[in-house]
Amino acid sequence: PAIWLLPVVFPLVMAFGGALGVAGVPVPAVETGIATSAVILGLMVALAVRPPLWVAAVIVGVFAIFHGHAHGTELPEATNPLAYSLGFVIATGLLHIAGIAFGLLVRWPAGTLAVRAGGAAIALAGVGFTSVTASQEASDDVPSGTVIRTSPPAGESVSPDTTITIVVSSGAGSVSVPNVETLTRDNAVKALENAGLKADVQEQDVTDAGQDGIVIRQSPAPGQQVERGETVTIFVGKYREPELPLDPGGEG
Repeated sequence: PAIWLLPVVFPLVMAFGGALGVAGVPVPAVETGIATSAVILGLMVALAVRPPLWVAAVIVGVFAIFHGHAHGTELPEATNPLAYSLGFVIATGLLHIAGIAFGLLVRWPAGTLAVRAGGAAIALAGVGFTSVTASQEASDDVPSGTVIRTSPPAGESVSPDTTITIVVSSGAGSVSVPNVETLTRDNAVKALENAGLKADVQEQDVTDAGQDGIVIRQSPAPGQQVERGETVTIFVGKYREPELPLDPGGEG
């Protein structure tokens, strides 16, 4: 029956949406989808709508992707993705159990009124969330998935129909790797640091005295886009005199 099938469908599909979020696969209008889910599902409860089971499963599954993707995108740094995913799936399951218990109140007239009123309240809350938009911005200081600021700013009084914009950090921005080949070791390191990158210096033997102390190659290549703070390996020439071949005529 729907009372058991739908609470199982939602966490399973939500886990799939969470995997998409962790993998960085974009899903459009996630915030709008979450708000819309509150409006539609809340109205269905308030109006006691009973769609066919397969229709209900599709509706719940679609909205579960939005909810799961939001959780996956906000995966805290240094957190195990599997443990984090299991945590929000289990928490969602417990919330569904509480919802099932609340739904059993429809056995009594007063309980039916309470459940339908709860659905209406959820729908109204969803309508409120549709006035919230989100955007992303690169930040070197704020971890990915954390709110940088809001517009209007926190603490400011606004009218109920005001649209609130939340700016969320997408992590450190990407930079173009500068070309440090032919530079001296010190100048190359300074150029990388000025670009927001780290330098890993490796020495490489050369037989050309003019390459001593000079960067002869680098990895990643110049012009490649990398995350700010990434490490660029530079190979600096270290001159070694070539060994002269033995003179066979000098023996004996």
